Amino acid sequence: MIVIITIVTIVLFAVLIGYTWHRLDTLEKHIKIIYILIGLVIISAITFVIFNISSIGIQYEKTEIKNDIRIMLVLVFTPLNALITMPSFAKILAKINNNDIEKNEVPLKIGLILFIFILIILIEISYLKNIQLGIIEIYHKLK
Repeated sequence: MIVIITIVTIVLFAVLIGYTWHRLDTLEKHIKIIYILIGLVIISAITFVIFNISSIGIQYEKTEIKNDIRIMLVLVFTPLNALITMPSFAKILAKINNNDIEKNEVPLKIGLILFIFILIILIEISYLKNIQLGIIEIYHKLK
C-alpha cells in the first residue's frame, strides 16, 4: 500500500510541476523554478497546519504513529492543494507579465481562487480527521 501511495504522490507532484510550468507561459526559467519552489513551501506549510487542525481531539497511542501519519498525509495532500492554487496563480502571473490582464481584474481573480481554496480546506479538515480515525481503527484491529 505504501508503494502505491508513494507512486501516486510522485505522479501528483510531477503533474503539478508540469502544469504549473506550462501555465507560467513565457516567464524565464529561473522565475518559474523560484515560483514553483516557493509555492510548494507555502502549500506544504498550509497543508501541515490543516493536518494539525484536523488532528485536534484525536488520541494517538504513540507520537511516532502520529508523525508517520502526518508525513504521509501532508505529502499526499500538498500536491492536491497545490493543484488547486499554483497553476491558477501562475496563469495570473503570466498574464500580468504579458500585460494580458487589467490591473483591476487581478484582485478579483486572486480572491476567487482563495475563496475556493478556503472552501476546500474546510472540507479537507473533516476528511483528514476521518482518515486519521480510520487509520487508528485499522491499527487497533491489527494489534
